Amino acid sequence: MNDQQDDQILIHSVASQHLGPAFTSQRIGGGRNSSVFRLSSNDSRSVILKRYYNTETDPRDRLATEFSALQFMQSFSVHCVPRPIFCDKRKGYAIYEFIQGKRPQISEIERSDINQCFEFVKILDGLKTSDQARLISDASEACYSLCKLADNIGRRLASLQSVSKSNPALHDFLTREYLPVHDSLIKHQSKILEKAGINPSDEIPLAERTLSPSDFGFHNSIRSGSRLYFMDFEYFGWDDPVKLISDFLLHPAEEMGFSEELKKLFSHRFFAYFGEKLLFRFTVLYPLYGLKWSLILLNEFLPENLKRRELALGIPIDKQALRDQQLKKARSMLNKTMGAIHEIRI
Repeated sequence: MNDQQDDQILIHSVASQHLGPAFTSQRIGGGRNSSVFRLSSNDSRSVILKRYYNTETDPRDRLATEFSALQFMQSFSVHCVPRPIFCDKRKGYAIYEFIQGKRPQISEIERSDINQCFEFVKILDGLKTSDQARLISDASEACYSLCKLADNIGRRLASLQSVSKSNPALHDFLTREYLPVHDSLIKHQSKILEKAGINPSDEIPLAERTLSPSDFGFHNSIRSGSRLYFMDFEYFGWDDPVKLISDFLLHPAEEMGFSEELKKLFSHRFFAYFGEKLLFRFTVLYPLYGLKWSLILLNEFLPENLKRRELALGIPIDKQALRDQQLKKARSMLNKTMGAIHEIRI
């Protein structure tokens, strides 16, 4: 039995239990880690069925993280996220509220959308002092110091280097283009911290951390009327606010390529709220997150990641074409990183 047959069996089981025997199903999305279906009954009720994939090399429990994050937000009446309905951890799926709308396009992003994004950031930060927040774990790959971030980047680099011998184009990019920037940039940014009297290995205290979706942006949002709803909390948890804003500004999804004016609006509001101390750390760490994104874009060179993406999409992938495309994006991100310190002028 293949994965598509597994999906159909799961869809029929879930739909008959929650919607009744008469229903329609439609695959409406799927990232690298999950498949997403809209299930609709004949009386116009709809839910979202999300099937999660895990591998031995990446055992993170995305289902538990996302479902509990949405339960946490629901308990505080946060209305700009989907309502969690049911989950079955053993079978690896969850059911969520269906929100009618569409993903915003780059040409549609306005100041009001940026303000809604920032207000959501504020809501999550305001919840961090609650008793329930103490039970929440760190967000995926949360790094609270420059050294931890450099170690995280180093692990990603080592994984890619381990497969680069069989991928000449990847090997050439890592050796000739990426590594020289990587080595000089980490050394340079560490010295900036040291000159300011900050040890690069010192972690920021709990009071300066925040709660974060950890994959936050318009690529994970739905516009319904004038309102934005935020999706995808598989990596939710405690994080460094610098990572949150860096990922928001750097994310390579086409939908994230909004104008410099709107980037500045979000940045102004973000730093006015979190303070000047964060602004200094941002200028130091932002280029390093650019380095990290250059490597994230090369995940498809890792066999397990490619397999998970194929499962999520539900269709065969032209592996070589995809890898060529991702390498081009990684090169573009690296070039962007080289000038990253001057990219956002606040």
